[in-house]
Amino acid sequence: MRRHDREISELQQLEEILKQGRELNLAMLDGDQPYVLPLNYGYADGCLYIHCANQGQKLDCLSVNPQVSFCVSEVVQRVTGGTACEWNTRFRSVVGRGRAEIIDDREGKIAGYDVIMRHFGGQVGGYKEKHLEASLVIRIRIDSMTGKQSLPSR
Repeated sequence: MRRHDREISELQQLEEILKQGRELNLAMLDGDQPYVLPLNYGYADGCLYIHCANQGQKLDCLSVNPQVSFCVSEVVQRVTGGTACEWNTRFRSVVGRGRAEIIDDREGKIAGYDVIMRHFGGQVGGYKEKHLEASLVIRIRIDSMTGKQSLPSR
């Protein structure tokens, strides 16, 4: 990282950003081209959880290459100015890499949905069978991550 003064390296701070985030951008390979999607997610125990239909481009990509990258960012403040160079964004972000695993058994899907629902503060459990049958959960085991911030001076 070029700006070491902005680096976040403490696991506790990185996890705080992941726990507070609501959307992640997931990068995969689609053949020899990048493919990125914004997704809702849940975070627990060093893993990210997302849900999806039981077919589609995302699953096609992951079945060929389960290696992924992700980014979660939080805009803290937009800073306006009189000239272009005075405009800025105060932010915190986490960028990482991991390996995606497709979970297709009922109990695994329920556990993954529970993580996602807890992350959003929603009700856990009570999932309809037809929705469980028509969906999958993807667990991303995080291999590495780093963070960056641009916050106001205190």
